Amino acid sequence: MPKAKTSTSPSDLTLHIDLSFEALMGLFAEIGQGVNKQLDAGTVEERSLAEVETQEAAMRALTEGEEREIVQRRDQIVEMLFAIEERAKRIRRTVQNAEALARRYEKFGKNLEQSIFLGMLNGNIEVIEGELHRFKLYRAPDRLEITDETAVPDEYRIPDEVMQLHFALAGAIGQLKCLRTMIGEMTDNENANPNQVNEHIAQLEKVLELNQGSFEINKDKLKEDLEAGKTILGCYLETDRKVLNVK
Repeated sequence: MPKAKTSTSPSDLTLHIDLSFEALMGLFAEIGQGVNKQLDAGTVEERSLAEVETQEAAMRALTEGEEREIVQRRDQIVEMLFAIEERAKRIRRTVQNAEALARRYEKFGKNLEQSIFLGMLNGNIEVIEGELHRFKLYRAPDRLEITDETAVPDEYRIPDEVMQLHFALAGAIGQLKCLRTMIGEMTDNENANPNQVNEHIAQLEKVLELNQGSFEINKDKLKEDLEAGKTILGCYLETDRKVLNVK
């Protein structure tokens, strides 16, 4: 059995025949052209023609010629398939490694900027200048912070969402009426199933849970009133914020 040979190609793929990956692709170029036509086909008809072309080329390589050549080509095509799969895996790993490295660089830059920002902030330094670039602290706009959405008054909820709340409450009231009727029937019917009452209670709780505190808040109005000095439950205005500008 032939010894494993490391290909001289840049992909450094290990093949069990005395041919490189590129040499194999060149040897079966007709098959490769057919496959590429399938991948690049713009219509169903073009793809069908390319599939037939690929099938015919592959079967000629696998079945036609002298027996020794046929057996050799069969092994070569299998090796080519293995090499293609390995190359795809390596490319995928390269992409994953590149993404991880990119994320690390991004975090590195952000952490460095944050350290400089905190150092300037703690040292009460407004600007640090070089010949070409500078670090400068700027006052940032006040920022709205919501600590508890359910505590924010309804007057700050967007009207459409308030209407949805009304509809939800109307549905809950309907459930209560149905529940009350069923309780009355159970009083007269000792065979009534109490699980039905429990099901209605569960439905009611679900309605209230889905709609409680999940409505969009009019943040612009909220911020406007906070800036005017109004105290509002569930939120506050973060002031005297500074940001670092690197230029």
